Amino acid sequence: MYRDINNRKTLREKKRSNKRTVFFWGALIIILVSFVIIMNNDYFLIKEIEISGEQTLGEEELLLDINEFLSEKYLWLLPKRNFLLFSSAQLENRLRTKFPKILKVDAGLVETKRLVITLDERFAHSLWCVNKEYEQALDEECYFADNDGILYARAPYFSGDIFLKFFFLPQREGQNYFLGENVFSYSKNVPLEDFLTFLEAIQSEYGIHVFRIFFEEFDDVSMEISSIDTTLYERPFPKLFFNQSDDYATLFRNIGIAFGTPGFEKDFREQPQNLESLDLRVDGRIFYTFSPQSFHNDHEE
Repeated sequence: MYRDINNRKTLREKKRSNKRTVFFWGALIIILVSFVIIMNNDYFLIKEIEISGEQTLGEEELLLDINEFLSEKYLWLLPKRNFLLFSSAQLENRLRTKFPKILKVDAGLVETKRLVITLDERFAHSLWCVNKEYEQALDEECYFADNDGILYARAPYFSGDIFLKFFFLPQREGQNYFLGENVFSYSKNVPLEDFLTFLEAIQSEYGIHVFRIFFEEFDDVSMEISSIDTTLYERPFPKLFFNQSDDYATLFRNIGIAFGTPGFEKDFREQPQNLESLDLRVDGRIFYTFSPQSFHNDHEE
């Protein structure tokens, strides 16, 4: 008798417990479903998108990507377009990744349902091209770089010296693989600003105008010179060689030493248009050549 009473109590308690569990999960499911339905309600969705600051980027392309982002959902259920769930950081990161030309981007909500995006674009400072053999100049694979040395867009072919042109050795092949990278990931000297300051210094002090720069193997660099003071050069341009193991102050000093060397000074004064090369790659020595003259080694530091 006593055992039967206990068994009946246990069964009633199990039934109550099962009912509470079913009620709990049922209520939880109802709450979650209601939450998802409410979050997808038209009232909570961003209605307008306003973009400002774009100059060369296409507004339609930007809007297409922004709407694509907003159409995505968290956990396949909750819309990113919901102003309560909207993440400005996610959208900003996406736009910077998708459009490397964007320097700065700020995304924010105004009056909850209007998304306002403000952009600052990068502008071209120089061209950086893949250093490889081309059948013709028109085939050059080049990219625009801004003042910070960020490659942000594929560039068409430019003749002449509209842009300072750098040639770099790629770490791996691939069309547009380089977009968003810093150009000096392909060289040892950083940042780009220091290198440009060096170019300005040799132009101001020695009258050397550089046309193109080539980053070669073993950290060698060759620079094609378009003019020195009033002497203008045509192809093939004379070249200045150095190695990136030397700092810019040392290179600047060595160029001055070369220009002050009696042999070089005499040859350059008599036949400046025949200058072929000035080589600073060997520590303690400066080499130069004039055509059709032979190779010179007139100075030992």
